[in-house]
Amino acid sequence: MPGTSTDRWTALMQACRFGHWEVVQTLLVFRCNVSKADSLSSRTALHAAAAGGHVKCARLLLAAAAAAGGGRFVNRAASGGVTALHLAALHGHVDCVHLLIDEHADLAAQTLPCVAAPMGSIGAGSTPLHYAAAGGEVKCCQILVSRGADRTAVNCNGWLPVDVARTWGCHWLEHVLSPKSHLPIPKFPPSGYLSSPLPSVLTLARDCGLVLNTSSEFSDGGVDESDACAVCLERPCNVAAEVCGHELCVKCALDLCSVIKSYDVPGIAGSIPCPLCRSGIASFRKRAASEAEDEELEPDLNSACSGGSHYKSAGEHTASSSPEKKRSTDSDQGIILPLYSPPAVLS
Repeated sequence: MPGTSTDRWTALMQACRFGHWEVVQTLLVFRCNVSKADSLSSRTALHAAAAGGHVKCARLLLAAAAAAGGGRFVNRAASGGVTALHLAALHGHVDCVHLLIDEHADLAAQTLPCVAAPMGSIGAGSTPLHYAAAGGEVKCCQILVSRGADRTAVNCNGWLPVDVARTWGCHWLEHVLSPKSHLPIPKFPPSGYLSSPLPSVLTLARDCGLVLNTSSEFSDGGVDESDACAVCLERPCNVAAEVCGHELCVKCALDLCSVIKSYDVPGIAGSIPCPLCRSGIASFRKRAASEAEDEELEPDLNSACSGGSHYKSAGEHTASSSPEKKRSTDSDQGIILPLYSPPAVLS
């Protein structure tokens, strides 16, 4: 009995299929091949995430592709020319559609005649807007139209997107998809799942190694507790946020960029709020080794004043042991010693 397409899927594809973003994160840190495609359908892990509406998995995959310089990954077509945007639009996954468009997915991508049913019944030459019309989700259609999708595009069946909506019984979409509609289309801000610092922190996690163990490092005496991450208090700080400079461990920084929604700030799309000062983080950098060394080499004035004898030279120790030096030292501290002792009274 022949196997299904998913029998040939990688661990990354299966994790994206079921939305296990923590597994996806770990696999990507250990350099799993993000562009690997299924040998039967030519679908990638991004197709699986988009079809299931798993936007956290999709944002991780797109960040990994950006870190590797894969600018065309978002428009990678599977068999029949189906892209991740086609699948997200068909299944009505608004967050995925929004993220993919903001990551420069092609709004005019067209399918090929060999698309299997039920997608093949929509017709070859269909754009993501045709697929969104079949899916029946109003907000998906609105986002596509507001970002420039062509409502007059005709597929090989001679259908406009509004014709697909009528064929699939989605008559509530006519006011959005009709080329003659005069109803205003709402404007949408950038997707909250855009994550500008995620590619940088993913690269840092690969270089530094993803530290998963917790307080054992501190209990073994290998790391100073004052250097602990301010978020988890369990791992040492090894990355710093740009602009504000706050330091975190690479695991907390990676989780922050993988889960938290970005700020809606004009001109800074995709910046993640700092957990300590709430300012926008656009990228992360590796914590400078010189900063940590300066903190370790800085003299402790309190210990020097309270009895840090290691700051004194051998000559100072010898001089302080003499009675004259002792007397002058005590005098400096405000203690007056008698110059002579009175003779004892004889009975």
